[in-house]
Amino acid sequence: MKIATWNVNSLRARIERVEGWIAEHEPDVLLMQETKCADGNFPTEVFGQLGYESVHHGNGQWNGVAVISKVGLEEPRGGFFDDDLDSIAECRIVSAVCAGIRCVSVYVPNGRTVGSEHYLAKLEWLRRLRIELDECCTPESPIAIGGDYNIAPEDATSGTSTSSSG
Repeated sequence: MKIATWNVNSLRARIERVEGWIAEHEPDVLLMQETKCADGNFPTEVFGQLGYESVHHGNGQWNGVAVISKVGLEEPRGGFFDDDLDSIAECRIVSAVCAGIRCVSVYVPNGRTVGSEHYLAKLEWLRRLRIELDECCTPESPIAIGGDYNIAPEDATSGTSTSSSG
């Protein structure tokens, strides 16, 4: 099965490009991040015409995540299991079972500077992701987690290392 992931950085602005890429590469499942769509504005019909079912979790701001699948889409769910953690989740996780594999699209918060409140929020979000995975999967469960992790071992420009990044 071909599973792909893509931070589309505004799906509505890039829908033609996404459609073209799908036509060329024909993924079975595509995980998207940073759709910047509210659920009501997600182009479900466009993907449906291409033969894909979809689930989207977004509020129309800088976030939004989606799973589209042409091999089935069962148990779709946006957000973490705990509804009271919306302030942490910020529409940054969505999942569905596609052909027996749990496919999870994540858009991990940017930690900005190590030690900042954003960095601490990112660590909390990653802690919640670990709990989420423990609750929905066993070590034997087939799972694919793809997305924008906003994690790099170090800042680098032109191949030159400058400092540690969060």
